[in-house]
Amino acid sequence: SSSSSTVADSTSVEVNSNGQMCSGDLVVDTQSYTVSLHGKPIDLAYKEFELLKYFVQHPRRVFTRAHLLQEVWGYDYYGGTRTVDVHIRRLRAKLGVEYEHVIGTVRNVGYRFDPLEAQVDEVENDDYAQNGNSADAGDSRADDSSVSNDLD
Repeated sequence: SSSSSTVADSTSVEVNSNGQMCSGDLVVDTQSYTVSLHGKPIDLAYKEFELLKYFVQHPRRVFTRAHLLQEVWGYDYYGGTRTVDVHIRRLRAKLGVEYEHVIGTVRNVGYRFDPLEAQVDEVENDDYAQNGNSADAGDSRADDSSVSNDLD
């Protein structure tokens, strides 16, 4: 049983005593290394989890790829920053249409995590009305193919 409905209207990331960080319906559990969205678990690789956890712990801060490599991978990754892009792309794909934009790209700088609640009222609803129907069918397939092509 979750009482997270009270959390939804706050604009911050909540951390409860179990080490779970919540942003909207996205829950990152730092103890069991699991992530769930709308109560359904998302299957993330270890580094994808670490990257998401780092973002959720530092909402709205912009990080360069080099900084993320150092913090999440723990070293200056030789040949580097493309690794970050690939992991970001996978994370967005796994978060799906509704949540992929919580990881924002800051052009020429890097990435930042924007907790969902902050945006929901302003932008989301219009978008949602327009692509609500097509989102399930077309969009996800298009995303998947672009992801796999990039990884080849």
